[in-house]
Amino acid sequence: MNEKKVLLVDDDKDFVAAQSVLLGHEGYQIFTAHSGEEGFKKAKEVKPDLIVLDVNMETQNAGFNMNRKVRNEGDLKHIPIIMLTGIETYPVTSQTLEMYNAMMASGDFDLQEVLKVGNNNSNTGVQFKDDNGKPFYLSLDSFVSKANSETGLLPEIHRLIG
Repeated sequence: MNEKKVLLVDDDKDFVAAQSVLLGHEGYQIFTAHSGEEGFKKAKEVKPDLIVLDVNMETQNAGFNMNRKVRNEGDLKHIPIIMLTGIETYPVTSQTLEMYNAMMASGDFDLQEVLKVGNNNSNTGVQFKDDNGKPFYLSLDSFVSKANSETGLLPEIHRLIG
């Protein structure tokens, strides 16, 4: 039995239930939360080995906001996080990120656009606007589309924590 702890944070209770069964059969110990605030409290309580976190929950950026809180919390910041989204993502190179940053600065940027930036280490980051409209870049361990969660989520979990 694996016994690694996975925290699933998503307001879609059916998705959480289905993923809990799947990951439980893989031997992971599953903890759940249905909002960013609840997820952050649960992360502090259980100290999971991995967090799977939806972007859009109680607010459009609740997942990103929770991610930033985790990254700023001393005993949690080492925990890998897989971000999930149902919104469209756009792969870009690091060179084109400068162009998008300029677009954001000028206001010509759709709030729903998320830029997925990969590098040779398979790390990912997103450029996004927070709830106040301020752009920020957030380094992620992985970014998975919910539409591909059946094929994308489990391999990413295995890659990050075994």
